[in-house]
Amino acid sequence: MKTFYFLIIFIVCHCVSMQAQSIACKSDIHLSISEDGTGYITPDAILYSEMNSTSIYTLSRSHFNCADVNNTYRVIVSEYDGSTYINSCWSMITVENHFDGPLPCSPVRALCRDVTLPLRSDGELAITPEILAGGNVNPAFNYAVTPSHFDCSNLGVNTVAVTATSTNNVSHTCTSNITITNPYALFSPCYRLYVNLFRFLPNNIFINHVRPGTPVPFELEIAKSKEIKKQINGELVMVLSKDEEISKDDKVLYTSAIKFNNKDLTLRINNKFLIPSNVDMGDYYFIMDILSTDKKENLGFKRIINPLTISKSINTTDNRTASFITDDTGLNIFPNPVYDVLNIISEMQNEQQFEIFDTFGKLWLNNNITGSHTQVDIESLPAGMYFLKLDTDGKTKKSFKFIKINK
Repeated sequence: MKTFYFLIIFIVCHCVSMQAQSIACKSDIHLSISEDGTGYITPDAILYSEMNSTSIYTLSRSHFNCADVNNTYRVIVSEYDGSTYINSCWSMITVENHFDGPLPCSPVRALCRDVTLPLRSDGELAITPEILAGGNVNPAFNYAVTPSHFDCSNLGVNTVAVTATSTNNVSHTCTSNITITNPYALFSPCYRLYVNLFRFLPNNIFINHVRPGTPVPFELEIAKSKEIKKQINGELVMVLSKDEEISKDDKVLYTSAIKFNNKDLTLRINNKFLIPSNVDMGDYYFIMDILSTDKKENLGFKRIINPLTISKSINTTDNRTASFITDDTGLNIFPNPVYDVLNIISEMQNEQQFEIFDTFGKLWLNNNITGSHTQVDIESLPAGMYFLKLDTDGKTKKSFKFIKINK
């Protein structure tokens, strides 16, 4: 029995003795910074002695950067058995920079120079740090160019800022003057056609949902850049698309040939298109573009894209669901219910008058319908049910019921 206890005591003491044996560290270590400007060291790189697989080792410091180059630091390795401290040793770590190439620890400095650059054939230009630095960029730095993209509207001198940032978040900014030229004497991408005026009636039709079969009157004024002296021929196209590109699968809403003579600076169009009655419900894009009739010529028109939703109901400005009142003559009255403005869209060419009565027969408003779209201000009317009566040349009378609501 005594022999048994003696054996146990011997084993325990032997284990403690093994765990308590000292660890040894290398005296001097040289750590080289990598190309990203950082350095990292682990316990096994410092220890001479073999690491115990059951122990936990910690370092007083393991990460270094460019700010530490040419400095020496004392790094302590500590050994733990769980949470119990066992031993420690230390080494002197000297941080160095031996990177072959543009030094990651070079002083942070952005390089700028003034340059003259031509637009591409599509009328665009992208500026990179390499262009402004003459190719002398440091791969260890992150660069930002502001602004970096240009088009025909930027012809001439532009100021560009270049910022270089190191891995230590130290940055430096310089500026360059970029002179952008248009090298294309013929078929220039900067033949600029632009929109002076473009509005739908009602103005907010693409903020609201649009009902299939809805006629949409519009006013459009296109302008030509003054420096363009030649005649321009093109085709105005409006489509309903499922994406932001024009394709053969789109539903064409409106097309028209356009022509600018030499001295013409503006072209005005007052017309309308019809939302197809057979279109599927859902989200679409209204796209308007002006295409050149000469495939070699780029008119430089910036495409107009508006999202819209095709639905059997629309949303009023107070977020209530509203619907169209319509008939087979092409007459549309909306929204219903209505808070402030009642819209009347009519395809009839004859002169028309309207009257608004309440349910007791009292006349509240009357006036003429002017053009294809008339807006009637009813905000001052009390909330309730009303009747809109239309009179065409004193012969054809129609009556429509709508509800006035308070906001």
